[in-house]
Amino acid sequence: MGFAAQGKGGKTWQPAVQKPWLKTQNNWVQAPQAGKGKGKGKNVSTVPAGYKVNPSKRYTGTVTNYWKFKGYGFITPDEANIIPGADRVFVHWKDVSSSDRFPSLVQHTQVQFSIQKVDEHGVAKLRASNITGPSGEELTFQDESDGKKVYVGGQNLRYTGKLKFFNPKTGFGYIEIDDGYDYGEFTVTKEVRVETAEMNCGGSHPARANDLQVEFGIWQTKKGAFKAYNVTGSGGTHLPGQ
Repeated sequence: MGFAAQGKGGKTWQPAVQKPWLKTQNNWVQAPQAGKGKGKGKNVSTVPAGYKVNPSKRYTGTVTNYWKFKGYGFITPDEANIIPGADRVFVHWKDVSSSDRFPSLVQHTQVQFSIQKVDEHGVAKLRASNITGPSGEELTFQDESDGKKVYVGGQNLRYTGKLKFFNPKTGFGYIEIDDGYDYGEFTVTKEVRVETAEMNCGGSHPARANDLQVEFGIWQTKKGAFKAYNVTGSGGTHLPGQ
């Protein structure tokens, strides 16, 4: 690592620590650091470009971490040493088999999955694919959470309005409700917030949207805020996805 040296102004400097590199076929790439990120476990899943996987083989495991609005997380396989250099495998929302409006996973859920090799900027990596329940069933979590919501006018009542904007990077947007509604005991604000999980894009991740006519339900959070529920296009059509 070398010795610290005295520089101008009495400041010290020290040579940077050399970082590890991996050989992948004919190229050298910087090795990812194990154990980085939230949650316990090693997340390294970089493999040589010639590494073979059997995409039809099924494994079981537990969802160790999952960030719903970011749309990714990690699964810890029940079987050890199936991921070279790591004890967890990366999972993306697009690989979740689900009938929910927005596919996602919940921490500590038992799942079944396959492993696929993907190319990320010239680097071969492993990630989970075709994630299902332990017996191969679709994963559904929204019905349970929907049943706990307090709805304005009931779960099936639909309102109309204009989606002023939705930003997929921040995971939220706002809807301006059309005039003329009687909310009964509720004093609903003119604009309500909509979040990623309530953008009904037919199982796709919502795309950026502006000034779009929509239909939706309204629910009230425990803190008294009003939010949009199951937002669709006019006539119940799916919103633009990506």
